[in-house]
Amino acid sequence: SSAQKFIGNVQFNHQDVRLFCDSAYLYLDSNRVHSFGNVRILQGDSLSLFGDTLYYNGNEKDATMHGNVIMNDRDLRLTTTSMRYNLADSIGSYSNGAMITSAKNQNVLTSKVGLYYSNGQTLEFRDSVVLNNPEYDMTSDTLTYNTASEKAFFSGPTEITSKDNFIYTEKGWYDTKLNRASLTDSSYIISDGQKLEGDSLYYDREMGLGEVFNNMMITDTANDFILKGNYGWHDEKLKQSLITDSLTLIQLFDEDSLFLHADTALIIEDSTGNQNIHAFHHVKFFKKDLQGASDSLVFNQNDSTINMYYDPILWSEENQLTSDFITIKTDSNS
Repeated sequence: SSAQKFIGNVQFNHQDVRLFCDSAYLYLDSNRVHSFGNVRILQGDSLSLFGDTLYYNGNEKDATMHGNVIMNDRDLRLTTTSMRYNLADSIGSYSNGAMITSAKNQNVLTSKVGLYYSNGQTLEFRDSVVLNNPEYDMTSDTLTYNTASEKAFFSGPTEITSKDNFIYTEKGWYDTKLNRASLTDSSYIISDGQKLEGDSLYYDREMGLGEVFNNMMITDTANDFILKGNYGWHDEKLKQSLITDSLTLIQLFDEDSLFLHADTALIIEDSTGNQNIHAFHHVKFFKKDLQGASDSLVFNQNDSTINMYYDPILWSEENQLTSDFITIKTDSNS
């Protein structure tokens, strides 16, 4: 088809789209433009698209930009080597990798493949997705990010790493503005040497609080214990954890384990880093050579003692012991 060639400070106007470049070929019969050098597209008050070369289909309002591509929309900036953007439905896409930055926060997002829905202010990322923030780094294989709410939504294996903790999830959302997360599907938090997991997990980074609902479990490998229940929380600032509702504690020893049931347990870390477990109400425990019950109990990891309070009772083989207060020395080598 025949083409008209334009050179020097070229400008085209098509409906609400303005196109600038150094030189261009205009194909009138097919309503297409092939532009070269300092290419710039403007649409409305917010969208601008820059690049080295452009193929523009005026009938479909479809632009394919190559080279040093930059797209600015509101406070968002996207940089890549090749991008297709449809100015009719305001959808952009790339498959060669891109970096997205926001002027209103310090998030930097990169991925190999992405879609940008300008009208909904939403980005969909796939393949090697990374979100860098001064407080944490997030990696995922599938992530949706809303620039208006500043929320990231996960639908695949995702890791969030910071100096305070490590988070793994396969489904949920993270509010990058308020630093809050709601997670499900195989989610867990590792903090202060403890792994906190369950069916549904909520985390507030500013408060340093993780909260778990249903099938909650805390695993402490340093102190060799596992705590299970249906509700619990861990406070990173106070270095405390609480577990309740169908509580079970399993304390692992070299050749035996102690199983404990109670209404509620509170784990408090002392100044030396040892965990002290406080169990409250209807406490019962057993190991192969010892059983006991009391209203409350304190398991001191520092000196390996169990202190039983309020109507304590012990059974060992055929012997029964009752007292106002009982202390048991539980050497981990026994």
